[in-house]
Amino acid sequence: MKKKILIITLSLVVILGIGSTLAYLRSDAGSNNSNTITLADFHVDLVKDIDAVDENVELPVMYPMTDSEGLTQTPVTFAIKNNGDIDANYKVSLVDKDTVSTLVNPEVRYRLKRTIGSNQQEVFEIKNLDSTGIIDTGTIAVNVTITYELTLWQDYNSTANNKVFSKVILVEGMQSSNLDKSGANFPELLDNMIPVYYEATTDTTGVWKKADSTNLNSSYKWFDYDTQMWANAVTVKSSGTNTREYYLNADMGTTIDMDDITTMWVWIPRYKYVIFNGNNGTADEQEIKVMFEHGTETTGTVKCHDDILTSDDSDHSEICTDTTNGSIVNHKSTYTHPAFCFGPKKEDGSCDGEELTGFWMAKFEMSTDDTTCLENMNETNCDKGGLNILVKPNQYTLNYENITTMFANIRRMETYGNIHGFNQNSTATTWLDASGNLTGEIANDNNMIDTHLMKNMDWGAVAYLSGSKYGKQGNSLYTGEYKEIYINN
Repeated sequence: MKKKILIITLSLVVILGIGSTLAYLRSDAGSNNSNTITLADFHVDLVKDIDAVDENVELPVMYPMTDSEGLTQTPVTFAIKNNGDIDANYKVSLVDKDTVSTLVNPEVRYRLKRTIGSNQQEVFEIKNLDSTGIIDTGTIAVNVTITYELTLWQDYNSTANNKVFSKVILVEGMQSSNLDKSGANFPELLDNMIPVYYEATTDTTGVWKKADSTNLNSSYKWFDYDTQMWANAVTVKSSGTNTREYYLNADMGTTIDMDDITTMWVWIPRYKYVIFNGNNGTADEQEIKVMFEHGTETTGTVKCHDDILTSDDSDHSEICTDTTNGSIVNHKSTYTHPAFCFGPKKEDGSCDGEELTGFWMAKFEMSTDDTTCLENMNETNCDKGGLNILVKPNQYTLNYENITTMFANIRRMETYGNIHGFNQNSTATTWLDASGNLTGEIANDNNMIDTHLMKNMDWGAVAYLSGSKYGKQGNSLYTGEYKEIYINN
């Protein structure tokens, strides 16, 4: 099962040379066990009750075989069904669970048969399983069942011996139809996150209210990227002016008291953009051309991989190619923004980590509820472990923390009993080493969440989206001058 990732920045002094602190988080959701895969347990309340029933997916015969031999193997059959009331985009993958496979995916061949409803059958070409394990993606309509027949075998050209291949089927999905027609991936809420929208009360003030999590009710619209209305979400205290349960169960349109909010976030959907300065020269002020991608599809023509040199005459950190256009062509070549690969890139430019459908960016500078630090900010009062992190407006920016301390406090956001409501088991409390030094590691961590510092690429993804037609800066031609990207107030 994939990990939900929350990412918080260190001071942007390190990233952009500007003294502010921002954060973002990212999520992908899914639920599976050895017999049942269900979306009903998603922490994303978008697509309900899509069930897939199967046994563990294994290779009963572990030796290389030809395709004709492979096709004689007994297939695995399973189905998914949309029992919800809205259409859904879906993704089906083979992933490790209790047994970690030692036979790598590319050494496994497979053929997939897919039947939609009772008679629309398609037989896909035989291919090798890629590193993501994805075998199918698409859209499933309400009350429709998709049945699969999956046949797998070890590639004839494989030289692997005494290996194990044991997988479970992971079904992931998100709502496909809503008030936003931009094509952006639907926001994926983590546990106890609340979707919100801003309602102005005067020219300079307003309140945050609970939005329609399905984004179908125009009276409580959550987001519309075509009109620069980006999706927002908050976490709240367990008990404040109102309780967390009160807000989670409240009607759409309920005001979220700012005193109860602990963090505020903005969804950055996966996208590709048109290369406008591929030769690292100068470029005129211009709107950045952005196109949203579906699910975790990578549709950009440009592929890049790291090539960091350490010599004094190093002039590049990566190598990029565009086989579609023969070379990288300004205003024609497209690139899936690398921030949507959580992990390194392979030499062929594919993601060697997790592909993201999007991530959540914190709306405001990072602060804390530690009164000792706030009342007298210095290294003694603020550069210490155990600080609660807040992300909300009109707060003192948290300063005087070194990176190590900041990293550990950010990781602490997901430990047991955290103030934000991110679920965690009761033994996941250790974040110091045996000598009491801050490490950022969490013992017994099983909540499928990861909080950590932001990277340059992540900030770049936010800046590029803000400089596109979907961002308010893009409409007035983004000049490269720093502006706070607190979209959608």
